[in-house]
Amino acid sequence: MPIDKNIKKRLAEAVAKSYFVPWHKRWWGKGFLILAVFGVIFLAYFGYMIVDNITYISKGFVYDSTTGLWVSPEQYGESQRIAAELMRDNDPWIGSEQPALFIVAYESFTCPYCKESQADIKQFMSKYGSIVLFVAKDYPLEGTHANALGAHLAAACAEEQDSYWEYRDILYAHQDEFSVSNFKGWAVDIGLKEDQFNVCLDNKKYIYEIRQDIAEGKQLGVSGTPSYVVNGALIPGLIPYSTWEQILAVAIK
Repeated sequence: MPIDKNIKKRLAEAVAKSYFVPWHKRWWGKGFLILAVFGVIFLAYFGYMIVDNITYISKGFVYDSTTGLWVSPEQYGESQRIAAELMRDNDPWIGSEQPALFIVAYESFTCPYCKESQADIKQFMSKYGSIVLFVAKDYPLEGTHANALGAHLAAACAEEQDSYWEYRDILYAHQDEFSVSNFKGWAVDIGLKEDQFNVCLDNKKYIYEIRQDIAEGKQLGVSGTPSYVVNGALIPGLIPYSTWEQILAVAIK
């Protein structure tokens, strides 16, 4: 074969090869492969979730859509049993009436660590309040502040007018300003019935209930504030938000 024809043949073959690219190396082929991989992953995950949910349902678990958590009937039952033992009709509480996690907080309005803990407690209850019950107990540190008991008496009088949590926030915000006149002034500020509140506070109407909380706390082993009884277990000291989440995770396993 003449040299020039051989050269032309080789050039034609090279040009032909340059136009042939396997589909999986083309841009649309690569895109198809990526979509196929994601599709397989999605189907696998979707299948796992279906099987997982069926397993929970078959065991009688209840799904809480607010938190995205499954809770067993045993967990509900145990927390309700503890609630019945520790909670009285006049105890201020927030959260679920059928909790997976039951928290009893022994706090003093004069305690700086109790004040520090409020932001984390509010954040935790805001997110998980649909499966957590938080009960506030009185544990005034009378030896550290002359008006410690008075603050708890005032909060109880606010509770009488369904304003405990609002008044509680005021007490923690003004922890260094406690006095009988301030207690009464703050009640007026949030729109409580002045005469009713003043009579309640002056007569120390709820002193027995507060003393009962203190005695109960000591019996459980409370020696300082804040202290928490969590599903029956006493946990003393400040608990950060991340630890509250870990406690909940353990409780619902």
